[in-house]
Amino acid sequence: MTLRNPIQILGTGAGMEIRGDDLVVTLVRSRWKGAAVLASTTITGFRRRPAAEWGAEYQAFVKANRHPDLPATLALPRGEVMVRLLPLPPLGGGEQRSAVRLQVDTLHPYGEDNVYWGHGPLAGTSAVAVVIAQRAVVDGYADLFAEAGVRLRGCTVAAAAYYGALRLLGLGPGPWLLLDRQGSTYELYGESPARPFLSASFDAATMPLDKALAGAAAELRLDENTAAAAPDEVLGADRGAPATAFAIGLAAACPRWGWRLNLLPAERRASTARWPLAATAAAAAVTVAVALLLWLRGPLQDRRYTQELQREIKRLEGVEREVRGLERQTEQARARRRQLEAFRRRAEADLALVTEVSRRLPNSAWLSAIQSNEESAELTGSAESAAPLLSLIDDSGVLTGAAFVTSISRSENREQFRIRAARRAAGPSPPPSAVVAAAHGNPH
Repeated sequence: MTLRNPIQILGTGAGMEIRGDDLVVTLVRSRWKGAAVLASTTITGFRRRPAAEWGAEYQAFVKANRHPDLPATLALPRGEVMVRLLPLPPLGGGEQRSAVRLQVDTLHPYGEDNVYWGHGPLAGTSAVAVVIAQRAVVDGYADLFAEAGVRLRGCTVAAAAYYGALRLLGLGPGPWLLLDRQGSTYELYGESPARPFLSASFDAATMPLDKALAGAAAELRLDENTAAAAPDEVLGADRGAPATAFAIGLAAACPRWGWRLNLLPAERRASTARWPLAATAAAAAVTVAVALLLWLRGPLQDRRYTQELQREIKRLEGVEREVRGLERQTEQARARRRQLEAFRRRAEADLALVTEVSRRLPNSAWLSAIQSNEESAELTGSAESAAPLLSLIDDSGVLTGAAFVTSISRSENREQFRIRAARRAAGPSPPPSAVVAAAHGNPH
């Protein structure tokens, strides 16, 4: 496998996988010749035990293996995150992230500011995999591990670890269909030429395994009899750790490889103690070298040159701020435009509903009010005979499933009615439910 940047596959990492109430911790070292498991352990019942107790067990493990200061990468349980495949046109890195940001709110049912999300480009395609988790879930794990004294570098998912491990180990793009069982639940991961990525989690009580495998094979455009392989069969069962835990540890050792997915907020991420020291030493060496060059070339000339550079940097910083401001204004204008389009479409739909209902009802029917939202409409009025109105409304083309909300009452030789029906076609992303009130006499 040819690598553009071999530095990406050098490192040592601690990966943690949550399997039910247990925590599997794996230390992995990656080098150019390959990757190896340094040590692995399982902390049982960590959810039920005091954080200080199992945290001390973790510290004893990393100290015994000579990595006490190594921050860990945690793989969140698949059932607590959402993984989506988002097709996009070919875009650059910054444009791709902006495009994902504009659509991420449509990929989850949570509030706008209640999630952390990350994305990873998929090799050979412009599509991206998007991972979304509720803030409360990520912050809850971060607080729990901080209480236990465990330093977290990041939060990822097993699917991202599988994707990176298959390529880092030179196993190729597949097709793959992996099945990881965890008690009564199981996680499916797949890749194929027809679909670059698939990740799903099921409960055996709600979805039989054979149906889940058949659905995954159909999604990947594979033969329906394709057998799913366990991660150990693909990534190796003789490494000294479960294959999924090994893949997560490999992702921790090579954070600049694969998706580079990290759902943990930047302010809560820990770093190793060695990299800052190396960076400081390198910066000091560069400073000494630059100072020597400045002294050799003459302090006056270099001072003027530095001043010119500083002025140019400030000018470019001002240009950058203006560009960012214009980008924000553009995003705001697009949001306003989408909102106005939604209001326009809703008004047209409501007008069409009122017009069609008025055209369908007989002259003897009177409507006092029409209440509508994006899903249904409610008609209130009177008629000489209310029962035939149900079929007329169903045949209107705009409503269906008409039914009386309350019992028909009779007053002054007329029947009072309230009918509710579902709208046949709801507009995309309509505004909050609107009320259209119309005094309906002789419709003709």
